[in-house]
Amino acid sequence: MNDTVASTAPAEGRVRALLVQPIGRPTLAVTIALALWTVWGFSLPGGPSMGTYASMALTGLAIGCYWFIRLLICSGLGGLRKILDAWPRWVAPPVVALVAAGLVATSVPFLVRFNLSRDDMDQLVREAGSGASVEGADRVGLFPVKRVETFEDGIRFIVNDCMSDTCGFAYTATGRPPNLGGEDTYHHIDGGWFVWEQSW
Repeated sequence: MNDTVASTAPAEGRVRALLVQPIGRPTLAVTIALALWTVWGFSLPGGPSMGTYASMALTGLAIGCYWFIRLLICSGLGGLRKILDAWPRWVAPPVVALVAAGLVATSVPFLVRFNLSRDDMDQLVREAGSGASVEGADRVGLFPVKRVETFEDGIRFIVNDCMSDTCGFAYTATGRPPNLGGEDTYHHIDGGWFVWEQSW
């Protein structure tokens, strides 16, 4: 009987010691990976597709719940002092998440990707204006291209499936691009460039 109690005590001590440990590197690595995935997804016009967005949200929720549960367990078993002793490891995942959320909220990923691609996008406009065929383009700058359409005084192309349906860019030198079918929505970016959201 005493031998059984003695053998379980060290095991309980090891479990307790494990539970009061701060968040480790694997959790931080997963958080960073999710942050990068989110920033990349929102660098596309209109943001990621609904399925991708749902996957991002569920992954973020799972990481947040795990972090919060671990924090509660650590504070309950080790006290506030145990958390304060390793505060950088506890703070790191929320800081990474907040930085990613701030970048997305201010459209920084999208604007950076757009500006890095601007020269190639302007070149596509010049080629279309000169009468050259641009319908076979599969990439413009850092953006993939699924479909290109030209119209009087402008051009537009689909980049990705987004939350509204499909999204891309439109350019016109005169006013706003026209509605050429379905429900076209345009949001001005800069100069003659607009984000094009197309739904049916």
